[in-house]
Parts: sequence; C-alpha cells; structure tokens
Amino acid sequence: MSQPHDKVFSKFEWFAIGFLCFLFVLTYVLTLTDVFVIFPLTDIPLHFLGGFFVALFFIGYLHRALGATNSFVGDITIIVGVSLLVGVGWEIFEFVLDKVLPAGISLFRGGDLFDTLKDLVVDSAGAAAMFLLVRSRYRKSVMFNG
Repeated sequence: MSQPHDKVFSKFEWFAIGFLCFLFVLTYVLTLTDVFVIFPLTDIPLHFLGGFFVALFFIGYLHRALGATNSFVGDITIIVGVSLLVGVGWEIFEFVLDKVLPAGISLFRGGDLFDTLKDLVVDSAGAAAMFLLVRSRYRKSVMFNG
C-alpha cells in the first residue's frame, strides 16, 4: 500500500500545475488576440495568479522534499524566493522569444525593464498571498509546526 509521500505530486500540486498550464494557454491567447495591447494592465492579475499557484505547488513540494524550516521568515522566504525564481525564468523566456522570433511575430509579450520588475513584484505578491492563506488555514498542520 502506497503512502501519501510516495506520490509524485499531491492533489494540491496537481491543481497548481493544471492552473499554471491554463494561465500559460490564456497568456498565449491574450497575446495572439492583442488583448495586452488594448488593455496593457491585463498581465497584472495573470502574474499575481502565476505567483499564487507557483507558491501553492512549492509549498507542498518543497515541504515534502526539504521539510519546512519551521519559522515564518524562513518558510515565506523560501516560497516567495522560489516563485521569484520561476518569474525570472518566465521573463527570460519572454526576452529570448522577442530576440529569436522574426519581427512582428510575438508568442508572448515582453516588456521593458520597468515592466519586468513590476511583473516580478506582482509574482512575489501572489506567492506571499498564497503562503499567508495556506499558513492561516493550516497553522496547526505539520507544514508549519514540524
């Protein structure tokens, strides 16, 4: 009989992966339909939700893989830091696509330095919000109390 820790991902991690895939496809569609051109701030909720669901994934995954530090500052630093790392990866992905694809073809919308920094701040805010939500809901769980 398999133990819960034997699973590759938990149901929350699978949910996060599914939602992140949905956000990826939605971002692609919004880029193709020029929604980002018409409504340039549309990316703010997308980045917030991206950080939110990256954090949901890593709260469970990193806890199982590494164990929580059992301190608020340590745990939130790890979760927001990992989310920020994924956000930086996304921004590099956008930048590379902008440079590699021929002019006029845009699969994903890249921006200037201000836009990139704004996106990373919003990613981090989403991750912090998820962390605080999970922590307040499961304060007495093993994740936050060893």
